[in-house]
Amino acid sequence: METVHTISNEQPTYEESVRLGWALLWRGVGSFVLLMFAGNIGLLFLIPELTRTVPTLWIALLPLAFATLISAFLIMPFVVRRLVKAPFKGFHLSFVRDRLLGQ
Repeated sequence: METVHTISNEQPTYEESVRLGWALLWRGVGSFVLLMFAGNIGLLFLIPELTRTVPTLWIALLPLAFATLISAFLIMPFVVRRLVKAPFKGFHLSFVRDRLLGQ
């Protein structure tokens, strides 16, 4: 006899939404801000003449591009995997792949 697994469309409570949102915010945005800070400090040490001249737009955008790429492609996949595995108080996240799309 086959067992059918049903998935409910239960929505998280307000408290659960706040916990998930906070976890995403501090891990995602926090790492982005830290990378921006490190990128700016790195530029000042690698190119010290920036402190003596007027910086160009490219130098201003370089740390932003660096932090965005590292955050989007290296840090956020780790954060999402961690959120799916992490137990929260009273619930946990579950990743369910839609099998109909793969066939």
